[in-house]
Amino acid sequence: MSSVQNGNPNWDILLWDEESDPAVSMLDRLLRSLHTLEYKRYIAVLIQARKKAGLTQQAVAALLGKPQSFVSKYERSERRLDVPEFIALARAIGVAPRTLLRNIEAVL
Repeated sequence: MSSVQNGNPNWDILLWDEESDPAVSMLDRLLRSLHTLEYKRYIAVLIQARKKAGLTQQAVAALLGKPQSFVSKYERSERRLDVPEFIALARAIGVAPRTLLRNIEAVL
């Protein structure tokens, strides 16, 4: 970021320099990682496990206390699923988290 005077000596406007902001490159890497082959395989295992349990997105969302869009977004790779959410999901669909993780590891 750099500072520029806005004609008022008491007022600075901060200009955002995207190239020098480390948070931008981190965000960019995170967004790209949602679309890797490995991440698609990870999500495919989660979807397969949900369907094998005979559950709809709506049913899983209800078990998690979340809106259906929560399940839809991670299944479409629009949002990441963090570790506590992964564990809650596994338990909601009736699979031990370590078993689900082994299934994911097998496809990566």
